[in-house]
Amino acid sequence: MTGWTRRKLLSGLAGLMVSKAAIGQKREIPKRPLGKTGVSVPILAVGGGSAFMAMSDEEAERFLWRALELGLTYWDTAHNYGNGGSETRMGRVLKTERKRIFLATKTGDRTYDGAMRQVELSLKRLQTDHLDLIQMHSWQTKDDLVAIGKKDGVLTALRKLRDEKVVRFIGMTGHSTAEGMRKVLELYDDIDTVLLPINPAQPEFEEIVVPVAKKKGIAVLALKVTGRGSLFAKADPPTLLRYAWSAPIATAVVGMTGIKILETNFQLALQFEPMSEPERVKLRQKMVSMRSQLPYLAAHYCDGQVA
Repeated sequence: MTGWTRRKLLSGLAGLMVSKAAIGQKREIPKRPLGKTGVSVPILAVGGGSAFMAMSDEEAERFLWRALELGLTYWDTAHNYGNGGSETRMGRVLKTERKRIFLATKTGDRTYDGAMRQVELSLKRLQTDHLDLIQMHSWQTKDDLVAIGKKDGVLTALRKLRDEKVVRFIGMTGHSTAEGMRKVLELYDDIDTVLLPINPAQPEFEEIVVPVAKKKGIAVLALKVTGRGSLFAKADPPTLLRYAWSAPIATAVVGMTGIKILETNFQLALQFEPMSEPERVKLRQKMVSMRSQLPYLAAHYCDGQVA
């Protein structure tokens, strides 16, 4: 994480970080419905992207076990995170703990055959024979929303995997084109989740995509809550998490670089109180100009890699 997070978050929130024994005495992390799926998930989810991959293998394994202890049972990864390293790391714990975890991964291939190959390899890395959620990864303006639903398209592959009970639910993700994601959700009726940015610098996703998702019973999942740390100049991590949790989301998928950050965010989840809409509007007005500084909107950005 950034210097801000290391110096200020860990010192300024020292009162929030309690011993493992004390955490164990507190109530469970809040849960919310995952859209119309009938599943409930914790409001804080483990992200398997760049922050997770910044840890060593040993640190990552300890992190995952601690996450389980705290009740963070929603784990999100992707076929390409760390060139497969993220899935492999999770697989070491999933090998014995699969039943405890809601497991989500992603395929970036837009073709039937390519998606099938990626999912097959992902299952091997994750050491499981089934997924709770498979997502079309990182929707872009250039993607063809009609082609994905054709015989040789990725959505057809994911439907087949769902019919065969290899996956339970189908979703999509993206962080750059709200309008493009809206069109996909409007065109297809069998998408269960949508993972998108919920932060004050990108209000277009709340304005354009979320209303469609709510109307169709599609679960909204938050990512890029802190703008990969680029928003800390105008808002601290607790404020940004509170902003996201105050939106109509099921969970926030958060990248965390270690157990201390994990425990801090866990405490924030326990103590969460909704932000009023006037507060949220004021924060958006204050921060929307920072959109151009978001690193993941750069043309060269590759999701889930360590810089």
